Amino acid sequence: MDESILIVDDDRSFLEPLLFYLAEEMPEAVVRGAGNGDDAVKIIESDKIDLLVTDLKMPKMDGFVLLSYMHHKHPQTPVIVLTGHEEPGLREQVGRLGADRLMEKPVDLQKLRETMGSALAKGISGSIQGISVPTFIQALEMDKATCTLAIRSPGGEGRLYFREGELINARQNGSSGLEAALFIISFENAKMEISGEAPGHENKVGMSLKHIILEAGRRKDESDRTK
Repeated sequence: MDESILIVDDDRSFLEPLLFYLAEEMPEAVVRGAGNGDDAVKIIESDKIDLLVTDLKMPKMDGFVLLSYMHHKHPQTPVIVLTGHEEPGLREQVGRLGADRLMEKPVDLQKLRETMGSALAKGISGSIQGISVPTFIQALEMDKATCTLAIRSPGGEGRLYFREGELINARQNGSSGLEAALFIISFENAKMEISGEAPGHENKVGMSLKHIILEAGRRKDESDRTK
């Protein structure tokens, strides 16, 4: 099932470019916008939302009231808070209201996208689409997740195993370790399922996630040029 993401901000000059960017970068996700908390609640009450990204200062219903609503009505839904100015104690305040992240504007769009992936990864059990494999596994690293990630795409199937955010093994069509990881990470239009613990304790990959992603990208570029 596609991920459903709601972005709430009364600044149209920020909201509309962000929606356009996410539509381009996360084509399989359903990304919608709302101009205030009141409109956001109407959407949330009619449709399931997998992730909420909200500003704090808005008309009709501000972000604090929206956070309180989510905390009491939808406590399992991850929330990212955006603010134009982080005042002392604000991070703790929104944290008590259930916010998973606080980011200060102006927001780096790539960093926001990675943070969204991290928030979606937190406590997810089920399928994930609309996020690239490298972006999602970096989110698992950020959250120090211990899990098994099953990945299916038109290019094949495979599994990645994480222990406390570290990629420790991979299996794909009879192969395992680093070579399997490099092949799986290059999958496009992938559907991912996250579940359970990562079997085993020994690291059979032997390379940092950052370098694995870079090497997988290099090999894919080389393969595309050959074709």
